[in-house]
Amino acid sequence: MIEPEEPSRPVWLTPEKDPEPAAEGSRQTLLLVGGGAVVLVLVAGLAAFALFSGGSEPDRPHARSAAAEPVVAVSPAEPAPGESATPGTAAPSTAKAAPTPTPTQNKPRVTTASISVEPAGMTGPCPRVPRSVRVKVTVTITVSTPEVQVRYTVDGGKEHSATPQSKTYTDSWEAEVRRAAGTSTSTLKVTAPSAASDTATFTYTCD
Repeated sequence: MIEPEEPSRPVWLTPEKDPEPAAEGSRQTLLLVGGGAVVLVLVAGLAAFALFSGGSEPDRPHARSAAAEPVVAVSPAEPAPGESATPGTAAPSTAKAAPTPTPTQNKPRVTTASISVEPAGMTGPCPRVPRSVRVKVTVTITVSTPEVQVRYTVDGGKEHSATPQSKTYTDSWEAEVRRAAGTSTSTLKVTAPSAASDTATFTYTCD
């Protein structure tokens, strides 16, 4: 019996087989390459961690013992005669500053105001018909500043005004007071340079 011959194949259709030793070498090479890459990644991670952790902490000065270094007292140098002191190093002055006057102290004002009646009283017969007695009325006003205008009224009458050369202003005149049993009152009201007031009385007694 004759067996048919297997047709011959072209060489390029015949698969080639790699020898086993070559495959073993390739695997070892891949393991070495992979292990080296892992080591490089770990080293890079440790280096980055050390860099960031070390850079975030501020530099701290090393503590030094106070006894290791001598303490030297430095006194400010006094300027030579004719030289001005260095700015910022002037010696404190022992003189006390004068108190700053307030606006109220600078503004002219009335210090005293008075009114008087002379005589302050009288005794006599009480007439059956209304009669009057003449008395002298005196007004005295003192101000804090001379040559200041003074304005005032007496018993709500006409306003008087004057500008005295000194701090004291005085005026007087005669007035009539009713001759009747009892007491009469005169009132002074100053309106400038500031407000002030005073009263005076006249008493008539019937005998």
